[in-house]
Amino acid sequence: MINNENYLELLNWGLPKEIQEKNITILANNKEINNQAFVQQGDKGCWLNEVKVLEKRGYPYISDVIPQLFEYLQDINWPGSRETYQLLLSLPRDVFIKNLELSVEKAINTNDESWLGWMYKFIIDLDIKKEEFIKEENYIILKNNNEYYN
Repeated sequence: MINNENYLELLNWGLPKEIQEKNITILANNKEINNQAFVQQGDKGCWLNEVKVLEKRGYPYISDVIPQLFEYLQDINWPGSRETYQLLLSLPRDVFIKNLELSVEKAINTNDESWLGWMYKFIIDLDIKKEEFIKEENYIILKNNNEYYN
């Protein structure tokens, strides 16, 4: 039986591809392991496969870690960040926008302009309007911090 103590070594990208895929499937189906265990918990060599586990688990099962998934976008060059971007795009629109706003506020509080830039890309890709935001000022801040995508 796979447990929390040894799962990370099963997700390392240094393993043969077929072993990685097998381990991803096994871990995705092992509901004894909390979703939190698959959000940037291992070294960067595990992050892509951690995201793949969460993708296989799917929404709504991964609802508890959605806010943390936005943190992958702090650096789009991190392993798994592009896959996380696609996973987030697949969420129901209301769930997505609510969690996007929480992340925008966190990025504002930490002065992370790059992160704001990547989140701005979401409003472009999903054609999100200012009226869809709970706090319209979050939309305005994203729009004003769009230097990365204009």
